[in-house]
Amino acid sequence: MRCAVKVNSPCPVADESLESEKTRYQVTVITGDRKYAGTDANVFLEMIGKDGRSGEVELDDEKNNFERAMTDVFKVRRESVSRNQTDVWRLYLGQSDDT
Repeated sequence: MRCAVKVNSPCPVADESLESEKTRYQVTVITGDRKYAGTDANVFLEMIGKDGRSGEVELDDEKNNFERAMTDVFKVRRESVSRNQTDVWRLYLGQSDDT
């Protein structure tokens, strides 16, 4: 799968189901337009920043995601990995072997 990933991290929001504060991230994945660029496998993201790691997050919703030449946007709530977007040091995007 060939793709580009962008993460925007707005201000922290309280998650009523959890006691700790979470940060809502908007994750945009742009799948390439080359032959065989898409995937039907499960796709995961991990963010590493100045303040910690997000842990593995599965990127999935009700749509058929990660198809060739598509843009998928996900809303993810996790502990903050950084106070600002420039301190997100690494993004790992991986997929399972299940297809």
